[in-house]
Amino acid sequence: MALAIAFAVALVSGSGADTASGRLDSIVATTRHFGFQGDEFLGDQISFVYIMGKEHHRFFIEEQWSKEQMQEYMWPRLTAPTSGAHDRYTNIQHPENVLIVAAGGAGMAETWILCPHLAWAITKPVERVTTP
Repeated sequence: MALAIAFAVALVSGSGADTASGRLDSIVATTRHFGFQGDEFLGDQISFVYIMGKEHHRFFIEEQWSKEQMQEYMWPRLTAPTSGAHDRYTNIQHPENVLIVAAGGAGMAETWILCPHLAWAITKPVERVTTP
């Protein structure tokens, strides 16, 4: 069985205010610059995956933001009406469809944005498989 998933990838580097909300505003602006319609058969499960480097993630640790707070902050901004030529619609229906992953080591001052195309981003715990 083969599985193929295509992603559109964007990069948000060190731009933005040096606050947690400033970083999220920069990430949202980059997401909306590209926009994302998704596909009808995905229904309301269209999602974005944000892989946040340590230098971006530290702002949220220092200001004690949870992933849920980040989702709640980003979601209304991602779904707001468009406001200009470089502000495009993002078809995301639920705050929990904003998936945030902390990754990378020191010096990774960037966030990667993954937009699943023709696929859902599915979260599932990784389970160890043992063979007898």
